[in-house]
Formats: sequence, C-alpha cells, structure tokens
Amino acid sequence: MFFSPPRLHPPVVTTDEHRNLVRDRMKALASRRPKSAAKHVGAGSRISIPLTTVSASVNFDAFIQVQFPNPGGSPFDFQLLVDSGNTCLIVPHADMLNTGLYQFYGSTTEPWGCPAYLLRGPVQIPTLDGSLYEIEDCVFYACYADNPDNPTAGRTANFGVGRVSPWPTVDMPPMVTVQSPLSYDRAYSFTEFMFAPAAAMLPYGVGPLVTDGSLLILNSYMPSGYTRMEIIPNFGLMSVVPTSLKIGNTETGWPGTVLSPIAMVDTGGGPAFLSDPNGYVYQSIWPDTVACPSWTSSDSLPSQNCNCISDRLQIGLAGSGNVGSYSYAIDTSSLPQPVQGLTAVMCQVNGFMMGYQGMNIGGLTMLFNRLLIEYEGMRVGLAPHHAGWPPTIEMSASINQPVAVSPSGVLIGYDAYELDRIVSTTMTISWSDLPAGATLYIQHGGSEGAQVVSWTGPSSSTDASGRLTVQFVIQRLTGAAVPVYISAVGNEYLSLNIQLTATTN
Repeated sequence: MFFSPPRLHPPVVTTDEHRNLVRDRMKALASRRPKSAAKHVGAGSRISIPLTTVSASVNFDAFIQVQFPNPGGSPFDFQLLVDSGNTCLIVPHADMLNTGLYQFYGSTTEPWGCPAYLLRGPVQIPTLDGSLYEIEDCVFYACYADNPDNPTAGRTANFGVGRVSPWPTVDMPPMVTVQSPLSYDRAYSFTEFMFAPAAAMLPYGVGPLVTDGSLLILNSYMPSGYTRMEIIPNFGLMSVVPTSLKIGNTETGWPGTVLSPIAMVDTGGGPAFLSDPNGYVYQSIWPDTVACPSWTSSDSLPSQNCNCISDRLQIGLAGSGNVGSYSYAIDTSSLPQPVQGLTAVMCQVNGFMMGYQGMNIGGLTMLFNRLLIEYEGMRVGLAPHHAGWPPTIEMSASINQPVAVSPSGVLIGYDAYELDRIVSTTMTISWSDLPAGATLYIQHGGSEGAQVVSWTGPSSSTDASGRLTVQFVIQRLTGAAVPVYISAVGNEYLSLNIQLTATTN
C-alpha cells in the first residue's frame, strides 16, 4: 500500500510507524467485508461503497478499495486515496494488471511524477454488500516505476473525484481526455459522500485512527435536500465562490475585494485554509487563538503571517455566476472534547492555496454537511449533517427495547465494559415502514475505544420491513467506545423506529 499525498491539504500519515499501523488495520478491515464475484444488477438502484478513513486529531483522509479483473486468477486490488483535489485515477503497479483487458495509449508521466502508462478499460469497486460495481470504460494511469524526483514517495495511489470543466487532456498523441473515474458511468452521475459521526471517526489521542464507517453513494437520480452550486468553469480545481466569513459573532468582510476568489471543495483534511492578502482576518486578535500547525512554517510549502483559531465559523458560498448559494456553520463545540480544536488557518499567504486567493473549505466542512458531486450537471451540492454525537444506546449484558432512530442516526456504545475486555455480541434489529428506495445501514467500522475484531452478518437492507441478525466481537480500548452506527437514508437522512435486541458475554 502506498501513501501518495493529497493535493489540497497535509497528509495524515507521515511516519513509517503510522504507515505500518494503517496498512495492517486496513488489511484487517478489508478481510471482513463480504465478497462476491457478482456484478451489481438492477439499473437505477443506489450503490453504497465503503470508505476507510484515517484520522489524526481533526484531520482525516478517506481511502477506497479498487480492483482490476484477472481472468487467470484472483483480481488485483489496491487501496487508493480519495481526493477531490484532482480528477484522475492512478494505480501504483502497472505490472499487476492483465494488459490484455486494456487499451494502451502510451507512456507518460502522471501528475505526481511517476512514469506511467495511460490505459483504458474496466475498473471494479467492491460495494457494501460485497458485489462489484464496474466502470467498464475508464481512462487511468498505471505507474511502472517510482517517482524519480521523490524516491521516498514511491508510487502514486490516487482516486480523484473532482469535477472540473474542461476535463484535463494528455497528448500521447492523440489527445486523450482523462476524467474522474466515477464520471465515466453516466447512469450514475450523482455521487454522495456520507462520513461517519465524528465520535466514531476521530481519535481522542494523536492517532492515527483507522475506521470503516463512511460511505460513498452512487445515485442514478438527483437526491433531495441539497443546495446545488455551479462549479467554477475553466479552472483545474473543483471550486465554488466564497462570499462571506463570520468568526464567532463578527462579520469579517472577507474575502473583500480580491479578484476572483475561490473556495476549493475538499473531501479530506481538517480546518478551513484561507489566504487573506488584504488583512481582513489574519491581523486580528480572536477569542480562541490556538497554535498553528507545523506546515505553516515549512520551507517546501511556504506560508506567511498565519493566525490559527478554534472559533465558531459561518461560511457563505455561491456557485459560479451566482447559480446557487449556501451558508453553514463549523462549530466544534458539538464534537467530542478531545477534538474541539483548530477550525481555521488564516494567512496573508497560505501555502496550500497554491497562489490562488480564497479558501479551502476543509475536511471539517464534510463533518457538518453531506457533499454531492454532480458529474453531468457540473455542480456540487451541500446539505446539513449532524456532526456531533448522535444518541447512544449503551450495551449491557442484554437489551431488548424500541429505538427511535433519528435523522442523525444512533450509536451503539460499550462504555460500561472495562478496558481490554473482549466482548462478543449477538444483535437483532427489526423494523417496518422503511420507505421505498431507502436503505437501513448498520455501519461497523469501530471507534478508538472499541475496535471491531470480527463481524458476521449483513451491513444494510433495503426491505420495507425485516429483521437482521449479526454477531460481532469488539475489543474495549481507551477512547470513545461507539463501534456501531445505525442510520436510515433515502433521498435524505430519515427517522425510523426499530426494535433492538442484543446479548453480550
């Protein structure tokens, strides 16, 4: 597994010790997912794809498992960084692909710097139920050597999800257009990101924490509840327009009069990043000033005159040409106490803005909102999402009770169990009146204080009424012990009454 850096924010995994930990944990999580050689059937159905998040403090990145068919044996699979800061699929090992299945355009250098082939052909993604979603005709890069300019980085492993216009091209010749992999299937042009609750996804300590409770959902129709904004055209980063910034109770006047400010839409990272050349915010003293991250003083990505805060933010956005507008808050007081930290890095010159004026809205935005990327319509959408700690049902030796699952979902907690305890659980969930087209999810990615060691049984259902039984084992550790998250999702998050029965050892 390779850890190529994201484009728009610092990497979460930075040491060999952490890389080894993340590799081992991802391997364990992938091994317990259901597996099937069957391809998805039922045109128009929602497709749910598990995402693994790796987080440290309030920073996180997501990874997706992608595989390539091998008629002579088992498919070749890779864990790739999900990055909205670019638009390309890059796999680290061309030699592992069955080249007979792929059209070969030629040799080139991929955007991170590895020598690579440009190929066209099938790409498969395992879904939540184990069946395969296949992009039949995807153009992508496959590295055949390490990056000569950055040998320590090794190979690139990247799954770009950005939407830009026009798509980038590579002159082989002929000129070849390279799109985001998910954009090639026009039957599923609406992609949603649903990240797990912060209580389950973010670590109490330094980290990293690897969990498996977030989802990428592909839709053949426009989900409801989103405010859609036109993406800025003729620009290489998926962005909208920032219109306002409120810090605490203060209207700052930012971005002010800067020419053509941008708001990069980033699916990872942490705090918002701002460039503030006219001094609307970085020169001021704010109530909740905190220490700035080390990258703000890095020689490789220089920033100037940074001011870092943990204050509540209210961010205003608009689409290109004022097509759509949206405002939302980032308020970490609703998050678990250990991760109520940095909300914004405001600099006269911010290195991660790469010379552009404006902001990167940051990964924290994705905890307070759902994100929609509309590949055919050139829009992004945001919808409010509960980022804090949903209601928790605490486990005991046995429970049998009705549970009203709110739109924010419900967590299953193990705080009553002593540290280092291995707890086996048999759980049954019964329900009725799940709306047509909706899905009941039982996400079991674990949390810092309750690692899921094994899981047997389904992870979702679309039945209007039914009964699911699962068996799982958790190890009780230090930190938030909320390893299971139950939610109901249709065109938006739903309320659902369930009966929860469980016994533990």
